[in-house]
Amino acid sequence: MKFVSLTDVAKVDRTVASPAECSSLPYVGLEHIEKHAGTFISEFMPKAEKLLATKFKFSPRHILYGKLRPYLNKVALPEFSGVCTTEILPLLPDESRLERGYLYGLLLSPAFVRWASRNTSGANLPRLDPKLLAEYEIPLPSLLEQKRIAAVLEMTDRVRRTRRYARQLSDTFLQSTFIEMFGEMTRNTKGWDREKFSDLGKLDRGRSKHRPRNASHLYGGKYPFLQTGDIANCANYITHHRQTYSEEGLKQSKLWPVETLCITIAANIAKTGILTYPSCFPDSVVGFVPGENVTTEFVQYWLSFLQASLERTAPESAQKNINLEILRDLAVPLPPLPLQKKFADIVRRFEKLRTLHREAERQSEHLFQTLLHRAFEGALMGVVRSRSVKRKPSLRASWRTYSPGVFYRRAAIEAYVINALQGDPYLGRTKLEKIDHLIEYHCGVDLERYPVRDAAGPDDYLSRMKLEHLANKRNWFSAHDKKDGSIVRYLPKRGFMSAAHKGSQEIGEKRNAVDNLLALMRPLDTKRCEIIATLYAAWNDFLLNDNSPSDEEIVRDVLNNWRPEKQLIPERRWLRALKWMRENALVPTGCGKPVVHSDSKCL
Repeated sequence: MKFVSLTDVAKVDRTVASPAECSSLPYVGLEHIEKHAGTFISEFMPKAEKLLATKFKFSPRHILYGKLRPYLNKVALPEFSGVCTTEILPLLPDESRLERGYLYGLLLSPAFVRWASRNTSGANLPRLDPKLLAEYEIPLPSLLEQKRIAAVLEMTDRVRRTRRYARQLSDTFLQSTFIEMFGEMTRNTKGWDREKFSDLGKLDRGRSKHRPRNASHLYGGKYPFLQTGDIANCANYITHHRQTYSEEGLKQSKLWPVETLCITIAANIAKTGILTYPSCFPDSVVGFVPGENVTTEFVQYWLSFLQASLERTAPESAQKNINLEILRDLAVPLPPLPLQKKFADIVRRFEKLRTLHREAERQSEHLFQTLLHRAFEGALMGVVRSRSVKRKPSLRASWRTYSPGVFYRRAAIEAYVINALQGDPYLGRTKLEKIDHLIEYHCGVDLERYPVRDAAGPDDYLSRMKLEHLANKRNWFSAHDKKDGSIVRYLPKRGFMSAAHKGSQEIGEKRNAVDNLLALMRPLDTKRCEIIATLYAAWNDFLLNDNSPSDEEIVRDVLNNWRPEKQLIPERRWLRALKWMRENALVPTGCGKPVVHSDSKCL
C-alpha cells in the first residue's frame, strides 16, 4: 500500500472570499456542522449572512473540515458554493488521483481523529495547524479501489442518515396527534371542562428520608430506585434504572405501582416518565397515580405542553425547583375518557415502533463507524489477513511475568467477588473484568493483570481465561458461555464456598475497601461499569504521566485514544459518569501500570 502526504493529492484551499461573495453566498460556521456525523445539522438552511470577518470560499468539489477542537470530528460535504469561517478548512482533492468520498471517509475515521486530536496547539481553543494537516500521510490505493471504498461508505452513510431523519420526524408525531385530538391545551381551544390536577388521582412526592442519602446500606437490593436523570432521559416509558434499594432502603422510601406518572420537580423541571415496573424515587420527583376519569398518557402529554412555562417560572436558589402545590393547583382540560384511551393506545403502539427505530439507528451508526475503522486499516482494501481464531486483544504471554501461585490467588478472589454479588442480573464476564480492574487499581489488591484499551474498557482477557480454567479444574466455579452474545454467567461448583473463604483471606486488610466497591458497583448495568472503568483507567494514565486532566481532557482521551466503539456513547454520558465517580470517591491516584493500546509496539 502506497502512502502519500495529503498535500500531494489535495489542496488546503484557503482562498479568501471577496466582500461581494461574503454578502451574496451562503455562509457555513462550525455551529452548522454536526459533530461525529459528517453532515450539517438538521436545522441548517444555506443562506448569506452579513459578517465582517474574513471567510474562505468553497464549492461542491470541496470537503469542509473543522480545525478547531478536531476531537469533535466536524466534517461535511457541501452540495453548494458558499463561504465559511476560517475555523473551517476547505479541502480540494485532485480528482485525477483522489476520490472525494474516499477523503471524506478518511477524515471521519477514528485513526485520523486520534491523530488530529494529538497534534493540536492551544490549551483553551485547540486547533490543528493546516500545515500539519497538509503533511498528514494517507493510504492511497488505486483510484478504482478508492471509488469502491467510497461507494461502500456512502451506501452505509445514506442508511444511517435516513434512520436519523426518520427518528427526528417521529419526535413530533405524538404531540401533533395530541393537538389534533384534543386541541391546543394551554388555551383549551376545544372548550373541555377543567378540573384541578390534584382531583384527578393521587399526587404526592416520592420519599427518601434517610440522611445521608448515599449511605451504602440503603443500596444494592432488588427494588428499583429512580432519580431525576433517569426520568428526564427516558422516552415516555421508564424501562431501565441505574440504582436499586435494599430492604433498608425500601423502609425509608415507598414503592410506586406500574402506570405511575413520575414528574421531576428539581433541576429538571416537569420532565415525565411512566413506570413500567414498581419503583422507588426521592422527593425531587412527584408521583401521579391516575383516577377513573383520566389516563396516564393523556396527563403526560398535557404536561409536556406546560413544561417550558413551568421551567421558566420555577424559582431558583442552588437549582431550579417547583413545589407540589404548584402542580396540585393546575387546571386540567378533561376530554371524554374513551378519547383519552384511544390516544393512550396510539402512544403504546407508537412507542413499540420507535423502540425498533432506535435500535435500527444504533445498528446503522455502529456499522458505519466499524466500516470507517476497517476501511483505513486495510480491511476494505483487499489486504490479505489471516483467519485466525477471534480473541480479545491482550499483551502477548512472552511479555508477561507472574509470581508463583498468582492465578490460584486470583481465582479465589474471583470466587469471593462472585459470592458477594450473587443475584446481580448484570454480573457476567465483562462486568467482572471491570470490577477486577477497580479492585486492583482503586483498592490496591495486586492481581498482576496486564490490561489493554479494549472496546469494552480496560481488559486482560488472557489472564482471565487462565484463572477461569484453574477455577473450573479445582471445582470452584465455571464460566457458562452460550456463544449467542448473552452474558457469560458464573456457576458455583462443589468447592465454591471454600474458595470464597480463601479469597477473603487473600484480600486481607483491604476487604473493607473491596466490599465498599462491590456495594457501589452492584446496581450498575454492564454498560455503566464499562464507562466507569474506562474513565478510571484513562484518568489514572494521565496521573501516571504527572498530568492533572480536566473532565473534558479525560473524555477526549477516551473518545479519541481508545476504540472507535467509544464514540457511539454520547459525550454527556461520560461527563455525568465522572461527576458520579467524584461524588462516590471513586477517584484514581496514579498507581499501577498504564493501560496500553492493544496495537502497542510492545505486543
